[in-house]
Amino acid sequence: MFEMKKHIQSNFRIMGTSGSNLIIKCIFCGDDRHLWIDPDKGVFHCFKCEAKGNNISFLMAHLNKSFKEITELINGNKTLELNDIYEELLGLYEARSNESDRLIDNLSFYEMAIPDSHCVELDVASETCKKYLISKRHHSLAFLKKYGFKFCVQGYYNNRLIIPIETLGHKSFQAYSIKKSDKKVLNPKGSKKSLFLYLYNYFRKEDIVILTEGIFDALRLVNFGYNSMAILGKTLSNQQKKLLLKTKIKEVVFCLDNDAYEDMVREAELLSKVFDGKVSIIQLGETDKDPGDITNKEVFNNYFKGRTELSELNLLQKDINQLNLN
Repeated sequence: MFEMKKHIQSNFRIMGTSGSNLIIKCIFCGDDRHLWIDPDKGVFHCFKCEAKGNNISFLMAHLNKSFKEITELINGNKTLELNDIYEELLGLYEARSNESDRLIDNLSFYEMAIPDSHCVELDVASETCKKYLISKRHHSLAFLKKYGFKFCVQGYYNNRLIIPIETLGHKSFQAYSIKKSDKKVLNPKGSKKSLFLYLYNYFRKEDIVILTEGIFDALRLVNFGYNSMAILGKTLSNQQKKLLLKTKIKEVVFCLDNDAYEDMVREAELLSKVFDGKVSIIQLGETDKDPGDITNKEVFNNYFKGRTELSELNLLQKDINQLNLN
């Protein structure tokens, strides 16, 4: 019986893994780091050239055989005769998408409407709001207005900051509490955070970008003069990885909160398997819980200078493991 996973392992050099995905050289564009194939789920996707499809379309291209020949290979002499499936597979076989900047195929741009009618500019926001931004977050109102911050004065998001989030053509927002709350951040119902990298549109053409967890973390580093994007959590989605691969960024630096070190290392390792440039990490000290709390630029400059490339980290870990074995 034909087994797709064994076929891949026998015919391709496995460059890495991510979950059940095997990372191999792309049979369409030749890139050896960006084709992910999940034999068990029966899907593949090259994040470099946008080739995608299922096991049958992959084998049609790899073995240069017809649909009938591949189905015979998989199913013995029982061939599939469903024309609609055949046509669908031929569509999946297309190597490139003509709309390379769209994040979801065959779906119009995603937008969650910002409640502008309930919002005011920061200049006329409540004194509590202004005090929070200036004294607690250490940002000027003019700086935050540059990134579209507003203050909600009525409705469901009353007394919260409204922070627009736009990535390519997709638009959403966060409603951020300026007081202690069970829910510090409210996302609009149905929001898909996995589609977004906060500040991506501003810094996607830069050489070095620092990834943080939250919006205020990213803005703190921007205030220090660094290019930064927030991943809006502790993990990178496949769509967020795809966004990074579509840029000319030469180095991605992870700087997550102090309590997310293990998550940061894992995410950096996963990204390094498909990213062409450098991947580095910054480990904050015990007194600095997250980048957003750092108010001294020189403190962060030292953290940045001391960042660790993932390759160096791997070598260090191997040395530690070897010492433990001895």
